[in-house]
Amino acid sequence: MSSKVQRKDRKYKDLSMKQKTRIAEKSYRAYLTFYLEYGRMPDEEELSSIHNKLFQSVLSLAPNASFEDFDKVCQKRRLRYEERILIDISKGITLESLHKSKKTPEEKAAILKEKNEARRKCQTAHCGR
Repeated sequence: MSSKVQRKDRKYKDLSMKQKTRIAEKSYRAYLTFYLEYGRMPDEEELSSIHNKLFQSVLSLAPNASFEDFDKVCQKRRLRYEERILIDISKGITLESLHKSKKTPEEKAAILKEKNEARRKCQTAHCGR
């Protein structure tokens, strides 16, 4: 059976941590983009629009997910996102730098090398076992 076969009965809570992390990063990026464009956090109506767009990607992974559950998760993250956005802005992030964040093949290779080294160290130290 292929790993790409999707279960039709999955809910948001049934997604893997890796999938949830990707969705969280996607939502953070949406909030950050909005903040950089308008200089403020989105209001309730704008939040609903952002969450609806993000929910479409959730549905592709978890067809049985409910918007209400996903919206609750996003609302919990909202306050932390504002703090994180302010930190990122103080570090100099801009809309231009956000859209230019594509990594070169050399950067990707360096990151992969670091991850592999960390994984080897963890395995030799028996991390998480």
